[in-house]
Amino acid sequence: MNSVYTFSGNASRRWGRMAVSMGAAGSRTALTEQAGTASESQSYSASVGYAPMLTVSGSYSRSSGEALVTGAGLVPVGTIPLPSSLVSLYGGNGYSFALTSVPVKRLTLSASYAKSNSNTSSSGFASNNENDEYNALIQYQVRKLYFTSGYARLGQGFSSTGLPPATVSSFYAGLSRWFNFF
Repeated sequence: MNSVYTFSGNASRRWGRMAVSMGAAGSRTALTEQAGTASESQSYSASVGYAPMLTVSGSYSRSSGEALVTGAGLVPVGTIPLPSSLVSLYGGNGYSFALTSVPVKRLTLSASYAKSNSNTSSSGFASNNENDEYNALIQYQVRKLYFTSGYARLGQGFSSTGLPPATVSSFYAGLSRWFNFF
């Protein structure tokens, strides 16, 4: 027998330029006659903004269960019992924060941070995984010209590789112009 439930909800409120929103979602799937077949996920998000000066947002999510490893990532097993050699156990959580501001007309500033920790286990092979990412962007518009610069940093580590976590950083700057051909 299969057992499934899902939930989701959002709420928002605006007071003039001030806006607040919150959301939550989750799901759980299990075969009630087989122990250890549950897969579940939960996510929560919130944002507060004073337009257009400042918007702050954040989110948290977690998941765990059994899954089938595919080219598109982990797919929950669902209702079909599979041999244990094909099934992976997984679990993890992640969170993110973002900040966006338009302090003066045509100037946009934004920054974000995201971090996740997860673990997988399949056929006696286990891996603990970690990912963190920073992004920053500055954009200024003068007529049809956009000046853009930013910074990005990505760090990833997988215990199964036996290597220390790797970090890649990049800085970019550019100038663009839009045209209306029609």
